[in-house]
Amino acid sequence: MNAIKALTSALQSDCGIFECIMELSEKKQRMLVFLCWLVYTAAYCGRYGYNANINFVISDFGVTHAEAGLVATLFFFAYGAGQVVNGILCRYYNKRYVLGGALFVSAGINLAVFFSAGFASWKYLWLVNGFVQSVLWSSLVLVLGRNLSPHNFEKAVFAMSTTTAAGTFLSYGCSALFALFGGYKYTFLFGGALLIAVAAVWVCFYGAVTLKNLPEEHKPENEERAEKTLRRGVYLVAGMLAVFAVVNNLVKDGLTTWAPSILKETYHLSDSLSIFITLFLPVLGVFGATLAVLLNRKIKNLIVLSSAMFFAVFLLALAVALFASAGVIAASACFVLISALASAINNIITSVAPFYYRDSVNPGTLSGVLNGFCYVGSTVSSYGLGAVADGYGWTGVFALFAVLSFAMALFGGVSEGVEKFCGRRRRER
Repeated sequence: MNAIKALTSALQSDCGIFECIMELSEKKQRMLVFLCWLVYTAAYCGRYGYNANINFVISDFGVTHAEAGLVATLFFFAYGAGQVVNGILCRYYNKRYVLGGALFVSAGINLAVFFSAGFASWKYLWLVNGFVQSVLWSSLVLVLGRNLSPHNFEKAVFAMSTTTAAGTFLSYGCSALFALFGGYKYTFLFGGALLIAVAAVWVCFYGAVTLKNLPEEHKPENEERAEKTLRRGVYLVAGMLAVFAVVNNLVKDGLTTWAPSILKETYHLSDSLSIFITLFLPVLGVFGATLAVLLNRKIKNLIVLSSAMFFAVFLLALAVALFASAGVIAASACFVLISALASAINNIITSVAPFYYRDSVNPGTLSGVLNGFCYVGSTVSSYGLGAVADGYGWTGVFALFAVLSFAMALFGGVSEGVEKFCGRRRRER
């Protein structure tokens, strides 16, 4: 654990290949951030169309919560596995055409779901969609890491943290609108059309806002000792963040996926109103991402910061489990706060950490691997939480959220305590 402190100190010296990138104008760097933001926002519209309409799927095809959740589970499984693979390989990709092609294929899958009448084929289509979309995140982080000046990293972290909110708002918002007219499948038509348009924009403008020739990589002073310390610290932090990632995304994506069903079945709201309320979860989650960026300026230890947020999630989930009968307003408020905190933790794991440790590891690889662990939790959230709900009701789901969040807070707290104890013993010697 002492390696973490040495790592933090070394990284704050602002050295490395990425610090030397000053060739792009400020205008082009802003355009690049917007272009990456647009791509990943559109990607959410191409993946959350199913989640937003899961109530209609259950009623339209007469399937159970677990069966409906299986479609999203297969997406998350393929996406998570693909994240690890693409995180390792993304440095070799032609980003212009690989990412553009991924968007076009995802668009075709959404259109296939729109025109398909058979529910049995949806899980296979969404499985492929998950693997195709797994190309995007690690490559986008690598593009930003290799083309932005250091003072623009925080702006990029914040901008990319809003993609979840923006994409989910579009997807759930359109779903709520289409639900009013009884045409929930038009969500997939909208997602497909948007992905095609954004793919065309990416292919056309990528070359104009990225560096043509990257500077040669150079290593810091005291090369062997610094490299060993930095990498050991990164691996240690990354391992702990990977554990956090699994639990956090089980809670975050589980709540987003099943909130419409919870609101409908527990509080007897209509389908359209349930979806409409749910869309505010990721939108207000932007405040959580902002909170993560602001607190990270004061608290550099990402483990401590994440653990404190997990403890807050524990309190909120426990309140829902114990006082579900308090009413839909109180429950919705707790949902929003849980979503905001989970979004903040997710932002720390997938955005802050890769940029923060960019001088010691490839940011695309680190973001891809950590995002892969995020989707382990997401994979469990759809089918697993649906099965828990079938057996123990939604109260059982929030009790599970509370137990897991408390375990993560305890894990982080104990780790920090052990680190301080060991450090004190070393100083006494």
